[in-house]
Amino acid sequence: MSDGAPIGEPPGVESVGHRRAWPAPRGGEPPRAGSLKEARAALAAAQAELLAALVAGGAVPEGFDRTRIEAQTQSLAAKRRRLVARVMPELGTALGAEFPRLFAAYAEGRPPPGRVRTDAEHFAAWLRERGQLPEEHASVVRQVWWRRLWRRAS
Repeated sequence: MSDGAPIGEPPGVESVGHRRAWPAPRGGEPPRAGSLKEARAALAAAQAELLAALVAGGAVPEGFDRTRIEAQTQSLAAKRRRLVARVMPELGTALGAEFPRLFAAYAEGRPPPGRVRTDAEHFAAWLRERGQLPEEHASVVRQVWWRRLWRRAS
């Protein structure tokens, strides 16, 4: 290695006798023992802010490239849309070419609920509330959902 670290050591780590000397974190001195709780809380807040920017329409946190965050946000939304279409293909059939536009409107500012099936059900309910899912398709979506539920139970 060119940085003088022994083989098997990460870059920036030097052996001092039998102990490893880790480099100080960026920005100066290592954290004090009493500030560990504060550091964890600050990290959790920063992660929540980044997650909100990626999936819930939150503001892009300071220090991040807005263009890259927006690209990643679009990629995650497309992945979410594909998963919902895979779990409940009847929605894609019912909506046709309007599916991507309507799903984008539904998902904007609304974080995923945790399970794809739940997301698909919420999307179908959102469509019904707005009158954008014709009744003949709404009944098919409900029938398929009950059929799947029945198969899982038996």
